[in-house]
Amino acid sequence: MGIPLPRSRNCLPDWVPSGTLTSASLEDIRKSPDLLTFALAQGKAAFGDNCAPCHGLGATGSKGYPNLNDDDWLWGGSLDAIHFTVTHGVRSDDADTRLNTMPAFGRDGILTKDEIASVANFVLSISGQETDAGADLEKGKQLFADNCTVCHGDEGKGNPDLGAPNLTDRIYLYGGDRAALTETITNSRAGEMPAWKNRLDETTIKALTVYVHALGGGH
Repeated sequence: MGIPLPRSRNCLPDWVPSGTLTSASLEDIRKSPDLLTFALAQGKAAFGDNCAPCHGLGATGSKGYPNLNDDDWLWGGSLDAIHFTVTHGVRSDDADTRLNTMPAFGRDGILTKDEIASVANFVLSISGQETDAGADLEKGKQLFADNCTVCHGDEGKGNPDLGAPNLTDRIYLYGGDRAALTETITNSRAGEMPAWKNRLDETTIKALTVYVHALGGGH
């Protein structure tokens, strides 16, 4: 576990002027070696205390919890985008939370089982994976165009403005084999992350933002 952090004030070392991290912009922190060093240290400690239970101490994630090291960002990897996600959460009770909804194509009767199988095989194909023998990829491509491109794009590369993942890079939050894709298409997914603004002070959220941004290379 990381070092417990105060939730309503900042503990700065002598070489960082009091209040500087609080008042500095994210970009100013990134550009200042001293502020960046402190923010990364505080962010790492805060991550261990608050984020590691889901994302892991090494931030490599697990099924349903994204890897934060791979520079693959559902909602964007800029400092501002990460700060917004940490602050407001994903499908949280915050009024400004990140929110998207993928239809449950099977459960809601939008597509048949055979059609879902065709879409799953097409998604396997655009990520360079093996498809079922005899799979009708043209049918899957057309079904994908009719039902999925509005969020995932014509080439399946996703859209961070919508929280729609890239389907071509073999980075999957819930698994990328045929069974996992079929389950996702059939029943959808709805992962959550809390809004940290009511749990952590703004300085700690800034430090977390800078730390997470550095983990994945950021944008």
